[in-house]
Amino acid sequence: MTYDFDEIIDRKHTNALNTDGFRGYIFGDTEGKMKFPFKDDEFVRMWVADMEFAMCPDVIQAIKDRADKRIIGYSQVFEPDFYEAYNAWNQKMYGWTYPKEEICFSLGIIPALYMLVDLLLGDHDYAIINTPAYGYFQHPIDERHKHAIHNKLKCDAQGNWTIDFDALEKDASN
Repeated sequence: MTYDFDEIIDRKHTNALNTDGFRGYIFGDTEGKMKFPFKDDEFVRMWVADMEFAMCPDVIQAIKDRADKRIIGYSQVFEPDFYEAYNAWNQKMYGWTYPKEEICFSLGIIPALYMLVDLLLGDHDYAIINTPAYGYFQHPIDERHKHAIHNKLKCDAQGNWTIDFDALEKDASN
């Protein structure tokens, strides 16, 4: 399936946090009084789950199909088809699979980040965060009084960002 990721969707005045509420959410400026050296259209908002392109038609259709059932409540995946498809994709892409009982769901990326900090970091462990990064990669580490090493991404003359693998290897060896 091909998809046009270059189509621009005007999201202004749709109550989207990305366009209409980001100043209040990020900067605490709920009344629009802060002055910035750039226009809102020039502000690069790098959200995790709020993209700048339209949803693909298959996802829209799946949402419509679910809404046609007329009842939406607490949901979870119970059918084995999901796990089989997930593991088939992982096998194809990475050469590995998970047992069904080791796959868990999260209500979102932020709760997942807090859970991962709790599960993976001991008192003397460090997380490596490639920066610049989404702020919520740091927030659970701070709140749980854990530690982070910031591996700064490299930006070339064309504005392309890449991982500094030499620095990452050094950071990981500490």
